[in-house]
Formats: sequence, structure tokens, C-alpha cells
Amino acid sequence: VVMAPVVVNLSDDDGDGETTLSDTPDIIFSSYNLDGAGCCNADSYIRVVSGDCGTDGDMHTLATIDAVNVDNSGGLAVGDLDGDGVSEIIAILNSGGHPQGLVALQRLQPDASEWGVMWTNPDIPRWNRHTRGGGAPSIAEINGDGTPDVVVGNAVVSGVDGATLWDGQE
Repeated sequence: VVMAPVVVNLSDDDGDGETTLSDTPDIIFSSYNLDGAGCCNADSYIRVVSGDCGTDGDMHTLATIDAVNVDNSGGLAVGDLDGDGVSEIIAILNSGGHPQGLVALQRLQPDASEWGVMWTNPDIPRWNRHTRGGGAPSIAEINGDGTPDVVVGNAVVSGVDGATLWDGQE
């Protein structure tokens, strides 16, 4: 783990059919195999771990999201992009050993055990243009349309579908 984890409620722990503040917060981070992959801009996977220690004192992994390779030097952003009340995870992709592109992942099961790709943008951020590694996406409403946007470096994409809204390099 080479990034600051994100803590947010992603799983319906009390079984009421909703993910709310009454559920146990979960810990989200990317991790990779240092011995196998080496350092710097290696493929990593996103882990979702329950914030509730089991009776044995161990943390319980809810999901290992390996449908896409994310950059191990980048941060994560978490927020509700589609208005369904459940947060999505935003990560920077790893493309050919370089941080390039964004992916939004959405929860497929209430217990947060399954995740799927909501959208990708292969161009933002672009390696050696918007970032050289270590970038961190953030979520904010930027363009006044009432929906969340994703900011990374000097570029903005739509949180709804990943379409590029603004590229500060153009």
C-alpha cells in the first residue's frame, strides 16, 4: 500500500437494504505485489476492507477489484456519481507502466463483494501531459450542471459518463 486509504460506507452491513451512516465504514486502498511487480507505476488492485474487526481481531476483505489495473502511485476518490445513494470509486489506470486514464467502479452487490466498471476515460489524465505519477482524483460539481465531475490535475471529466469536459493542456 503506497497511498492514503479512503474511508466511506460502501456496504449494507445491517441488512436494511440501504447503505447509510448506520453501517460500518469500509476502508478502500490500492495494493500491489512489490516483490513481483517492483516499485513505481506498477499494476495494482483496489481492496475494500470492512472497518469492523472480526471476533478474532482480523480485518475482513469485502472485495479485491481486479477487473482493471490501476496505478499504484495514484490516489482514489470516492463519491456518489450516479445519484443512487451509493458511492463509486474513481482510480487512475495503469497503462503500459504509466499512469494514464481514469476508471469509475460501481458496486454491484449490497455487501460490496462485487464491483463493475461504470465508465473509463483512457485519455485523462494523460502520461507526461497531466501527470508523471502520484496523481489523485477528486470529485466536485465544476460546470454548474448539477452532477458530480472528476478533477485530476488540470483536467475535468463528467462523473456521470467519464466524458472529457475540460483539458487544461489544450
